[in-house]
Amino acid sequence: MAANVQGVPSIIANDTSYRTRDGLTIEAHLAHPDRPGLHPAVVVLHARRGLLPFFKDVADDLAREGFVGFAIAWQTRVPPNDENIMPTDQSIVDDLADGVAFLQTQPFVDPQRIGIMGYCAGGTITYLGLSKLDVFKSGVPHYGATHGSRESRAISEDGKLPTAIELVDQVTAPLLIVGGDQDRAVPLKGVYEYCEKLRARGVDCDVAPYEGAGHAFTIKGGNSYLEAATEDAWRKTVAHFKRTLMS
Repeated sequence: MAANVQGVPSIIANDTSYRTRDGLTIEAHLAHPDRPGLHPAVVVLHARRGLLPFFKDVADDLAREGFVGFAIAWQTRVPPNDENIMPTDQSIVDDLADGVAFLQTQPFVDPQRIGIMGYCAGGTITYLGLSKLDVFKSGVPHYGATHGSRESRAISEDGKLPTAIELVDQVTAPLLIVGGDQDRAVPLKGVYEYCEKLRARGVDCDVAPYEGAGHAFTIKGGNSYLEAATEDAWRKTVAHFKRTLMS
């Protein structure tokens, strides 16, 4: 579906799906600029309540900035539930890898320029993706967990991967980490420690801290949403991807 609003760059956005290596169908949303050529792409990982409209909107907004936005329903194997049980780490990484392989086949995607971003649990998976998959050239976790396990438990201990801080030596892509100083789930102290470890190895890492912001403050419609902080975080997110994927 083409979206053309006066004064706003035109995009083409559609719901889609892809098949994993074991035959599972993963729902997704794909948006790209309505103009010819190959474009850098950014994978968008939703928070723990599934592929809600907000995360599709993020993909659309990325397309308006000149990227291909690809939001995937990474919880498909264990859909959102009241017990907050999620798929295993390794199955999520495998499904993410299969999604990227699908993305790279799209005729409007530059397969060598792919970034990743995520919110909450999706931010934690952003760290895993950057650690385990060398396809990603840039990343922006929004308050993903750097230390300890993610906020919910996996369906099985099989396939559990180390924490982000334990995998930090495997990350080579430049990062921008968005966080709030009132976030009890992901304290900024741990975020700065993670970044310092990257910088010590010569990897580009910046933190965008927000005063008075708690967990999930950039998710529109959520209880912690802060409009002004979100707008600023979005500008910084886009600037980071433009610097690392377009220049």
